[in-house]
Amino acid sequence: MVQAYRFCDREWASSAMSGRGAFEYGARWNSKGTTLAYTSGSRALAHLEVRVHAAPNLAPRTHISMAVDIPEDLIMYLDASTLPPDWRRYPAPRDLAKFGDAWVSDGESAVLAVPSAVVPEELNYLINPQHADFKQIVVGTPEPVVYDPRLFVALQRK
Repeated sequence: MVQAYRFCDREWASSAMSGRGAFEYGARWNSKGTTLAYTSGSRALAHLEVRVHAAPNLAPRTHISMAVDIPEDLIMYLDASTLPPDWRRYPAPRDLAKFGDAWVSDGESAVLAVPSAVVPEELNYLINPQHADFKQIVVGTPEPVVYDPRLFVALQRK
């Protein structure tokens, strides 16, 4: 069993694993119109993933965390050596979203483990909520997330 973590605003807790946000906006590993739920392999990585997408001086105050238990046999692991040299670039290379779209469309697995662009030695888990095996994934009870305010302080040079 692999445990991953999903952070989101408490307003979206009931639909956090629906993939709706990624569907509506697209992200690094999917285009608009492709449903994916993004999770991180640790709480610490989830904090960092939120931080790189948040306003510099504004810590989210209404976020919740959910532990997500994923059976190991549902996970396909992406070989990071096959990624293009600029895969961590922001904005992300379009080929990454095309890859994720194809993975969802092919239905090879319910979960795809990919390296984090923030900490490439760590994994994020992309979950396809429309896959037949999604029902085997267990999502825990939402818990409040309290961010360390130092993560959201603008650094100033002296």
